[in-house]
Amino acid sequence: MPAVVKPDPLTSASGRNYDRVAASPLDMLRRVSTAHYGSVLQHQMTIRRSHFSFPDDSLGSVVPNKNGFIHTVIRAWQQDLHLTIRPDDVWLAILTQFSFFVNGNAEALRPVFVAHKDRPELVVDARPATIDTVDVDVFAQKLVSMVKQRLKDPNIATTLLPSFTTTTPHDQTVAAIAFLGAMKEYFRYGAD
Repeated sequence: MPAVVKPDPLTSASGRNYDRVAASPLDMLRRVSTAHYGSVLQHQMTIRRSHFSFPDDSLGSVVPNKNGFIHTVIRAWQQDLHLTIRPDDVWLAILTQFSFFVNGNAEALRPVFVAHKDRPELVVDARPATIDTVDVDVFAQKLVSMVKQRLKDPNIATTLLPSFTTTTPHDQTVAAIAFLGAMKEYFRYGAD
């Protein structure tokens, strides 16, 4: 998950952002992941949802970085920018890397997470919503709940999902999706 610097030119007396800001969700995807951007163009797929609105007047400009959190901190320091780091930002960076680790060692870690050997499908009834109208927050939380019921220790999910005083509903959704990504070798996900 890429972390971003949101420089505010009105209050940023210490430094100046010299990095190019993202102009759209597609521009952000292109700049943080050339692999995914290429597949979007190749298959003529569209970005269906983004929590970013461009231009984003309320949060300032968004500057994406390929190596998310670390490069964001380095660039903010190099340019003397104000940077606010919440526990959720650090936790989501850890959860994302944890997901890569679990997926890279899925079979060795299987006994830690689940008792089953197969990959059962977990299906959420999202009707009458379509892919364009489904409430992604609710959908992700329902899947997390279904996964928790099938884990050897449901506290694993509780521990991995952030619940800081600074955690926003958006943070919860992003963490839920990252958690589902970590469990993807043990479950298949679907919707009716």
